[in-house]
Amino acid sequence: MYYNGEGVEVNKKEAFIWYKESAENNFSSAQLKLGSIYYNQIGVVPDNEEALYWMEKGVEQNYNDFVFNYGFGRDGKERVYNILLKSAEQGGLIAQITLGWMY
Repeated sequence: MYYNGEGVEVNKKEAFIWYKESAENNFSSAQLKLGSIYYNQIGVVPDNEEALYWMEKGVEQNYNDFVFNYGFGRDGKERVYNILLKSAEQGGLIAQITLGWMY
């Protein structure tokens, strides 16, 4: 709601609080969004380590297409590759396609 202003005014700080709480409570979609917020530097200090941490948490929960929006031009290329590989092995179609493109 707060992130996109659905029914309320946009408030990225409030959205971040709720995404973080949800991510910490193992909601994989919130983990994806939180990783995206850190990765894309949306209202937070850039933190690729934190972004990769939440990406890995999502993959651990078999959120197969978790890495859909992530590229390879930033730090952590090897970790992103390993995340993609694990997601692809779990049947993540987007991860499989992305790995095929990489190879």
